[in-house]
Amino acid sequence: MEQLRLIEEAGGASKEKVAKDVANEQELLALVEKEKDDAVLEKELHEKLAAAGMPDAQMGAQIKAVTSPWMRYFLAYDPATALRKVTCPVLAINGERDLQVPPAQNLPAIKKALEQGGNQHIEIAELPGLNHLFQTAKTGSPAEYGEN
Repeated sequence: MEQLRLIEEAGGASKEKVAKDVANEQELLALVEKEKDDAVLEKELHEKLAAAGMPDAQMGAQIKAVTSPWMRYFLAYDPATALRKVTCPVLAINGERDLQVPPAQNLPAIKKALEQGGNQHIEIAELPGLNHLFQTAKTGSPAEYGEN
């Protein structure tokens, strides 16, 4: 949800639109996490997306993306579990303007999980002015990726 919020804000969306889109995304992803029956899930997603006004042309691709085995795995995966087992030295870096993996949300969580596992060889760095691809960026929006 944070990724969606940041990217929409960088694109100039109104606070109202951002809030609505984030709430819709939260509902959709909660459905994906909760409903294990693919047929039931697809029906529920179709109803929600239709009610939100999504064109039929987009709906199939959206439903396919959020119901894929990869997405289901991704939503259930907790990287902290694996990070607690890492014993080698770790350098975790983010661009300051990374809107896809926001540094304020992710770097402290990475550090915390590593420390919980007893790792004492951790360096965390937020690189000024860089986006998700470590390019110099104005806003960090994915729309800027091809400009560099």
